[in-house]
Amino acid sequence: SAMNCLRIDYKTFIVNDESSIGLSSVIITMDDLLAKDRFIDSMKAFIASEDVNLFGVLGVTFVDDKPKRELLLAGNDVNVLDSFAQFLLEHPDAADLDIAERKDCKENTQDGLKMRVFRQGNPKGSRKQIA
Repeated sequence: SAMNCLRIDYKTFIVNDESSIGLSSVIITMDDLLAKDRFIDSMKAFIASEDVNLFGVLGVTFVDDKPKRELLLAGNDVNVLDSFAQFLLEHPDAADLDIAERKDCKENTQDGLKMRVFRQGNPKGSRKQIA
């Protein structure tokens, strides 16, 4: 199920007393994850249960034995989501990740939850580097 995908490999990173980031790792493409039955409802419920300010799903699949990584960011606070996305796309500290936004998923809001999806050009970037 979508909920199982989100909770099997999940970690919370505390930013400060008021902010936290939750990251799930999945071995599935973002397209397949987004197509799962009731995915948006499951993700909204999971975010609420974990009480995080920003939620991400790191997806990895293998094409011709090479890792392909994608990142979905979601949150109810558009400013937090867009600030983190801007950091990944433009900040020198994130340049090694080689992040590019998927244009087909840009500006996606469903039921009040804003999502943005990215491709990670450097497959060696880890969850710790994203957080």
